[in-house]
Amino acid sequence: MISGAQIDLAAAAIANVRAGRAGAPPISNVLELLDATPRLQRLLAEVRDDAEAALEAVGFQSDPEEQGIAACMRLNAKLYKEVDELRHALEQSVKLQSHYAMLLNCWDDGQRMQFKDAEEWLARLREVKKGGQS
Repeated sequence: MISGAQIDLAAAAIANVRAGRAGAPPISNVLELLDATPRLQRLLAEVRDDAEAALEAVGFQSDPEEQGIAACMRLNAKLYKEVDELRHALEQSVKLQSHYAMLLNCWDDGQRMQFKDAEEWLARLREVKKGGQS
């Protein structure tokens, strides 16, 4: 049987990876923050469910505590590697998008936005999302 503490470790890793996709840095007490924020409690339940399903899918056994910590650390490392790969892909995509925007703007005197990097693009995405929720 998988312990609640092991699920929480994996859930924290999953929550941090999800937040990392939106440009947020890892947070050590991410589960406490999710639990303390009513509109994020659904996300807390989702990441705990995802964590338990992931641990069960790999046949995780919760015998000694060290085994649980090691498995969570491996899962966390894998998730961070995936985030790094996705971040690199986003950086390359933003560069290409900005290059084509520049070419098209030169061609037709358009006003297409160009971004210096993925962080600037993500900031614009957050701004657009915020404007759509008002």
